[in-house]
Amino acid sequence: MSDPKDFNQICPIPIGQYPQVTLAHGGGGKLMHQLIERMFTPAFSNPLLSARHDGATFSVNGARLAFTTDSYVVSPLFFPGGNIGLLAVNGTVNDLAMCGARPLYLSAGFILEEGLPMETLWSVVQSMRCAADEARVQLVTGDTKVVDKGKGDGIFINTSGVGMLEHDLSISPASVRPGDAVLFHTGWGGLWGTDNKRYAAGEPGPGIELARWLAEHRVAVTGCDTWSYGPYPPEDPDEPFVVPQTLNVHHGIVVVENLRLGEIASAGVHEFLLVISHAKLRGATGAWVAPLAIV
Repeated sequence: MSDPKDFNQICPIPIGQYPQVTLAHGGGGKLMHQLIERMFTPAFSNPLLSARHDGATFSVNGARLAFTTDSYVVSPLFFPGGNIGLLAVNGTVNDLAMCGARPLYLSAGFILEEGLPMETLWSVVQSMRCAADEARVQLVTGDTKVVDKGKGDGIFINTSGVGMLEHDLSISPASVRPGDAVLFHTGWGGLWGTDNKRYAAGEPGPGIELARWLAEHRVAVTGCDTWSYGPYPPEDPDEPFVVPQTLNVHHGIVVVENLRLGEIASAGVHEFLLVISHAKLRGATGAWVAPLAIV
């Protein structure tokens, strides 16, 4: 008979410095990283978790699958360009795509605060349905809970997703090498020419922590299919467009905007030779370019 587990181990977080959880522990920065690396990762250690990816990838009966989950606690619930429902669906779809998977199915867990207007909930639900239709995924299961008034913030949403990897590539942070070009296909560029108002109202994109990660891994070029680079509205309202500034000004990484990535993404191409030619300008901080993917 095996020995019982020791559940009285010393807490790995420096309690003298952080006796309680702070908002910063969920903000995506150093404290959140410390919480994950010192508490959650050791407690649940396994090879899939140790990959530290946007989701887990694994095989079941010969099929390669990806699985991910995320929670959304934003305030306000509605903001320029979207709402918490759009974030919940698109965020999980994006995490599956970052694993190299074609998103297929989602779950949604709703934690609702007593007194939430039904009209608000209906607007969020309809936004999620539209986002799921656009991403060609189905919401196939879910859960709903209601907490006392004052114990929530309107709506909290958790979404999990399953996708299929239809190739043999290993797409993960571990694959990035110094000098690489890392491009992000969000699908947002497809709005240009069809819904220009929505296209210009905001955009998804890599956040500041991912920008710092790219800098640490010394990529040479990064780009996106959006009119800028990075989310708008920004993660911090006091620092709009901080992501491209961090990459370009502080780390010398070339940032390319308005890339047409839909065709190559639809073809399932993830690795290729990127050639970028540009006008010969002196003293300029930006230029029009002619990018070419050689596959």
